[in-house]
Amino acid sequence: MKKGVVKEKITISISPEVLKNLDDYREKIKPVQPDRSPLIEIAIKEYLAREKK
Repeated sequence: MKKGVVKEKITISISPEVLKNLDDYREKIKPVQPDRSPLIEIAIKEYLAREKK
């Protein structure tokens, strides 16, 4: 039996305040932590697009 790949779309809501806190935190740990993951970047772009409407 072939195992299939299950793909689910997960939606998260990030308020501007939380986003700023994430960016501040990322700045503090920058030498250790790389940029936000691509999934979070996509979620943020979608959120900002919705907010502009």
